[in-house]
Amino acid sequence: MFDSALFLDRGGVINMDRGYIHRPEQFEFVPGIFALARFWTSELRRPIVV
Repeated sequence: MFDSALFLDRGGVINMDRGYIHRPEQFEFVPGIFALARFWTSELRRPIVV
């Protein structure tokens, strides 16, 4: 059971903030975001993208 959540915004948190993204190839993940999501989930907390 999840008892808390981590709310993540895209611009500058999940992806590099380079202004409005028009094409999928412009999307670049922030280094470490997947490790953070894995850690947060392993602690029985839910990461939520807003």
